[in-house]
Amino acid sequence: MLLDIPSSLFGDISTEEFLAEYWQKKPLFVRNAWPGFVSPVTPDDLKSISCQDDVEGRLILEEGGDYPWELRFGPFDPQELNELPSSHWALLVQNMDRLHPEVGRMLEVVNFLPNWRLDDIMISYAPGAGGVGAHIDNYDVFLLQGSGKRRWQINSTPVEDVQLIPDLDVSVLLNFEADEEWVVGPGDMLYLPPRIAHFGVALEDCITYSIGCRAPSKEGILTGFLDHLMSTASADETFFSDGNRELSHSPGAIDAQIKEFARRALTDVLSDDAQFERWLGEHLTEAQYIEPTESASISSEEINDALATGSRLMARSVSRVAYDRLTSGQLVLYVSGESIDVPSELEAFVAALCRQPGITGTDIPAPGSTTHDAAVDLLRKLLNDDHFMLQK
Repeated sequence: MLLDIPSSLFGDISTEEFLAEYWQKKPLFVRNAWPGFVSPVTPDDLKSISCQDDVEGRLILEEGGDYPWELRFGPFDPQELNELPSSHWALLVQNMDRLHPEVGRMLEVVNFLPNWRLDDIMISYAPGAGGVGAHIDNYDVFLLQGSGKRRWQINSTPVEDVQLIPDLDVSVLLNFEADEEWVVGPGDMLYLPPRIAHFGVALEDCITYSIGCRAPSKEGILTGFLDHLMSTASADETFFSDGNRELSHSPGAIDAQIKEFARRALTDVLSDDAQFERWLGEHLTEAQYIEPTESASISSEEINDALATGSRLMARSVSRVAYDRLTSGQLVLYVSGESIDVPSELEAFVAALCRQPGITGTDIPAPGSTTHDAAVDLLRKLLNDDHFMLQK
């Protein structure tokens, strides 16, 4: 069943008002944010997926495990899931937008955010009294109820000093006091900025979709770029020299010359804007979940024919796409950690490629134009490398 994607999740509030008044500022609850929502994933679907290799699944047992709040990691054995108690546990599966095409389409509802700002859609299933405990996240999250009923409690003041119940497998807040509460059903949505304490408990068998945003840390940017430099930078074998050295009266002192030499060794690399900008695009689009696929071969003529007959070309659910115009002026398309240089004249076309639900034949430069062939060549690469797909 194809989902009917709403234009927004914010009811009577415009997207512009949401960004100005709520985004990263305060929680927002919207009743019936997704009218008529029917979960494309059932509890049995989620259990089955959590048993697959290379799927990031977790099982949290508040009760009924070997000890309180036991955390188990997938892949799970089907028999293990069938023997779970009737309450007080939760099954969570990450990256469901990359594992299930219809779940992937749900990201269209948050397309007012940059692609790189979105992390994944996690789906959780819990029977009565199931949950993961009161906790905080360091990122924005849209919590959409998929099926059943859940009670959400929050404290609308961001947590500064996090105190946790000690010696648990999972991070559960030691002191949680709610100041707002809702019982939610299918289609209801709760938006939470970072570090807002929240506590959800299933009132019956229920599924919840967590659309999580990505918030890179300074530490992650720094270590990632330094790792990139170590693995790719060509070695500069310039050695320190000090032919103008003066008499040193204090042999133990580290002098200004070696400090400046060391500082220049770093700044010469860090000042290369093109290298940093290209790495950042590759880093922000690096795919977390890659399926092994067979290499494809499609011709330019087949692409033109498919688009002329109504097919749509779109990024596969496992692909991350973004683009940037570097400081140098070069236009670059980033796809799952790969950078592709593109003619500047194709910027509007590349921007359309990065939007969901993809492009149709009307988005391609007209045949005979100077950019048509370059656009089709780009599409052929994206299709043959299995980053994009054609869909009727």
